[in-house]
Amino acid sequence: MRCFDQKAIESVIPFRKEGYLEEIERCKLPQSHDGTICLDNAEVERIQKTYRTEQHTPHVQIIPPPVPSNMPSAIQMAKNLATAVTEEAQAVLHGEEPVTQEEVDRRIGICNGCPNFTKNNTSLPEHVRKQERCTLCGCFMAYKSRLRSQHCPDGKW
Repeated sequence: MRCFDQKAIESVIPFRKEGYLEEIERCKLPQSHDGTICLDNAEVERIQKTYRTEQHTPHVQIIPPPVPSNMPSAIQMAKNLATAVTEEAQAVLHGEEPVTQEEVDRRIGICNGCPNFTKNNTSLPEHVRKQERCTLCGCFMAYKSRLRSQHCPDGKW
């Protein structure tokens, strides 16, 4: 038995012969439920062979956008994150006070005026600017600004 998401099946209809969806409905197993269609393995093979057209179904591969060249490497950002988590855990264990909302706002205000803040860099793609990250450390500033153990890599806060 193989189960498929209803939306995935519907997405290939343009690449199948007429009657494809009706045949799937006719052959679906009782285990099918809420947007999931289950078919016997042999039926899957038969339906695919019978209803496939000469036009091939496109293969879609989702590739994350590359890290902009002015950002630290993915490895360096992973190291920065690991360091931040470790330092924050130590700060909590040592009883340091949490960052107040007033301090978070102050830090973000400083970032908003910094050329290293992705939001301000018009040479970056829009999806990168919206992330509101620091190009020096790669951190998402909405989160880093809340960590009691963290500071601006440029020494601004």
